[in-house]
Amino acid sequence: MRLALAAALLLSSTMLAGAQDAPKEFPAKLVGHALLPANTIIPAPADAPADLKVSGKFVQPGKRVGAVGTVMGTSGGRPTGLSTPFAGQPVQGFSGIRSLGNGEFLVLTDNGFGSKVNSPDAMLFFHRLKADFNGGKIERLATTFCMIPARRCRSASSTRAPRSAI
Repeated sequence: MRLALAAALLLSSTMLAGAQDAPKEFPAKLVGHALLPANTIIPAPADAPADLKVSGKFVQPGKRVGAVGTVMGTSGGRPTGLSTPFAGQPVQGFSGIRSLGNGEFLVLTDNGFGSKVNSPDAMLFFHRLKADFNGGKIERLATTFCMIPARRCRSASSTRAPRSAI
């Protein structure tokens, strides 16, 4: 009796596991898209340390490069058309995104250029963006820079006045 019950339980659990692994279809249709140009660079806040006014100075392993635009970026060994260091901070590279509704999003700019070692001049900040999926464009509504030593964030550098506080 116990052996038959154990075999039945094993068979039912195997069947359930198989049903969960069955391929599923999720029909979707792309109805629009919006792009933020890769070369979207914004100035650091006026009161930021001078060393943060230029970012990407440490992307060359073991070397600091201070001359803006002198190191060609690559992706998979191919040139990207963008060169570091940047005069300012790059907006691209989002590590977090939250829909605020009505085509607006709150996005956290990534933590730099790939690692702690090559990113000491990358600032932490987030943006409120407005996506126009029919027109294909993204507008940066507001940017908030975070000052980690002070454990606070403050708004700065926006393309237009924010409609409401974030």
